[in-house]
Amino acid sequence: MTSTHSPDHSQDPRADIDTILTRFKRRGCTLLVTGSVDETIAGIATRRLLGAPECSRKRLLVFSDATFDYVDYCLPGGTNLHESHNWVMMPGYSDQRTDAPSCPNDINECDLAHVHREITHAISHFEQATGGLAPAELRIGIASLADFLQVNDLDAVTRFLHQWADLVREVNGMGHVRFPIPDSAELVETLAPLFDARIELRQQGMEPPEQRWHIPQHEITTAWTTLE
Repeated sequence: MTSTHSPDHSQDPRADIDTILTRFKRRGCTLLVTGSVDETIAGIATRRLLGAPECSRKRLLVFSDATFDYVDYCLPGGTNLHESHNWVMMPGYSDQRTDAPSCPNDINECDLAHVHREITHAISHFEQATGGLAPAELRIGIASLADFLQVNDLDAVTRFLHQWADLVREVNGMGHVRFPIPDSAELVETLAPLFDARIELRQQGMEPPEQRWHIPQHEITTAWTTLE
């Protein structure tokens, strides 16, 4: 992955981004995934961020609206929502490992406090099951932030994201939130400081979908690369 950045950084841009990503995995991080692209493209990005199926990962996916087929599509190939290392929260679906009620079918009834409790419970379950999560072992994906903003004000969503980020970093996990709007949008600029980095998605015409990373604290924006 090639990057463009300020002259103050190393002469090897690839070394810069690789070092930063390694640090993210070691200490935990949160990522904002932006871009107005089709859900299938967003699903590809989610699969990548949840980790390869052959790796030891504990995965938690939070959907405000999804079909079972799409949930499985977002998971790495060869795995599905019923496997013990995957935990899925979605309207009308209850994970068998929790006594908590499922998120109601009406998104207006599925408040942020409920989502926070479910995420906390899932992380606790995975920690107990593993005897302690290794760095980057826990992967959390939330789709989509736009739905939360439809029924909650910005201050409430911001507080939720702060709390969620604390949960992710306490176990050195990696979490991402999908926000399907252009990366240049004013609301992205408002929320970006809550995250360690952004992944911007795009598709131009019939060309393959692409991604690029923005890491503001290091003044790095990578070149566009194919999303596979």
